[in-house]
Amino acid sequence: MNGKGIRRMAGGTDGRQTVLCYGDSNTWGYVPGGLGRRFPHPIRWPSVMADILGSGFRVVEEGLNGRTTVFDDVLSPPGIERNGLKTFGAILDSHRPLDMVIIFLGTNDLKARFAAMPIDVATGTEILAGVAANPLFGPADGKRRPPKTLLVCPTDIEENPEAFGETFRGGREKSLALPAAFRKIEARSGLPVFYAGECIHPDPADGLHLSSDSLAVLGREMAKAVGKMLSLKQS
Repeated sequence: MNGKGIRRMAGGTDGRQTVLCYGDSNTWGYVPGGLGRRFPHPIRWPSVMADILGSGFRVVEEGLNGRTTVFDDVLSPPGIERNGLKTFGAILDSHRPLDMVIIFLGTNDLKARFAAMPIDVATGTEILAGVAANPLFGPADGKRRPPKTLLVCPTDIEENPEAFGETFRGGREKSLALPAAFRKIEARSGLPVFYAGECIHPDPADGLHLSSDSLAVLGREMAKAVGKMLSLKQS
């Protein structure tokens, strides 16, 4: 092994910038109305984003169906922890060093059983951002700084009893109020927020999940956001 390779190993990185995408079923790639089917890897928005960012990046796709921001889901299957706060630190530690973390959660918080208000949902993502704001997880550049963090405000949803019964009863109204709640978080914390509803909406097939076209749009727009935050030159 040459000296250059040894230095790379010692630094804990191969020179690429690492972006962690922490999300739910829309990051996992759930096919709208598909009864649990998953889009192929290249269709999912983190993959679209990775293709655009290019070989200088390693994009970690960390999506889990049903994941919440900070809420315990008593209906989770045995052995599956859907409270995003409880697993976040371990996932950050597993994939460090990280240059950037994208937190795309909140849709599942709209389930009726959580009785969460829009500001509760937005605050949940702010709490997660606080976990990520630890120099331990940051870039391997010797500067002891945390990864940059981007919050994603979820899109509006439709209540579709045929697809999800009463699970999201009242969720439509709350989803429409999410942008205002996230703007409050953005103003008080200084955390940057990407408002997904400005470019995409859920597929009518179930009113919750993103179509392949929407995933492509989201991936492109997220690549622009990442490039801007990491000060990359846009072609």
